[in-house]
Amino acid sequence: MLRRDRRVLQKIEEDLTASDPDLVAAFDQVKRPASVQTWWAVLVVAEVTAILMIMVGLFSDRGLVFLGGVAAASALAWTHNTFRTKPADSADRSGSKP
Repeated sequence: MLRRDRRVLQKIEEDLTASDPDLVAAFDQVKRPASVQTWWAVLVVAEVTAILMIMVGLFSDRGLVFLGGVAAASALAWTHNTFRTKPADSADRSGSKP
C-alpha cells in the first residue's frame, strides 16, 4: 500500500511540475515567517546561555549556577525538539490564523 501511495504522489508531483512550473518554483522558495525565525533565534541564544552557565558553574565552583544551567539546557533541549516536530501551521506563535 505504501509503495502505491508513493507512486500516486510522485505522479501528481510530475503532473503539477509539467502543468505549472511557476507554482512549483514558488513552493521551493517558501520561507518561514519572521516570528518563527525570531523564535529559533531566541532558542539558540538561550541554549548558548545555558551552556555558558554550565561552564561557569564548573570552573568557578558555583553549584547553583551549574545546576541552573543543566536545568535550563534540559528544558531548552525539550522545547527545541518539541518545536521542531510540530506541524508548520502551529509554528506561528503570534496566535493569528493564516
